[in-house]
Amino acid sequence: GTEAPMSVPTKARTNEQNIQFDSANDYADLDCVKGSIDEDKGTISLWVRPLPQELNPTTSVVSIAADDNNMIEILYVGHSSAPVFRGVYRGGGSQKTIDSGVVTPGSWVHIAMTWNTTGDILKLYMDSNETTVSTLPDFSGSIARVYLGAKASSGGAEDFFLGKMDEIAFFGEILTPVQIGEIDVNQSIGITGLSSYADLDHYFRIDAIPYFSPYTQGIVD
Repeated sequence: GTEAPMSVPTKARTNEQNIQFDSANDYADLDCVKGSIDEDKGTISLWVRPLPQELNPTTSVVSIAADDNNMIEILYVGHSSAPVFRGVYRGGGSQKTIDSGVVTPGSWVHIAMTWNTTGDILKLYMDSNETTVSTLPDFSGSIARVYLGAKASSGGAEDFFLGKMDEIAFFGEILTPVQIGEIDVNQSIGITGLSSYADLDHYFRIDAIPYFSPYTQGIVD
């Protein structure tokens, strides 16, 4: 991946850098985050700027995996005239998926996803607009891999993303629509339930939570 200037996103960003993926072999391995992710409940929040991608149209933005049959993912499906982000909750080889509204490649959008196995609900938000699906499959195993920009498959990274990401946050809590709207509209990441946060202000730093802990590094191939 390449640390890149911000390139005029549609929303004002508070930092000066983001991470850029070239769709060939770039991805970030966030091994330091996997122990803080709960497969039964949580939230992912980030800003994404996808670019048109023809050769490999379904790509991975965030991929959390115990194994190939048990994964939590945000995908970008960009092969048609109506590209979308897709949320995936896979358990025991079965999965539920949910799609956002139509995306404009080349524009910055805020994406968030929440999962809640107690309430049996998966929600996907694009710029605060919510879609919901229910009846989630049973997830098995412990989180083994967390990737940005590629699928965390057991055979190695694949489905590489083309575009940029910024302000990647993982929460151990299910954020409400109001909280997600606060992040989207005001670019304000609160610390309630925050497990890890990549503000990308210098070289892919992943801050451990609480903030006084030493930070660790994501590995960028």
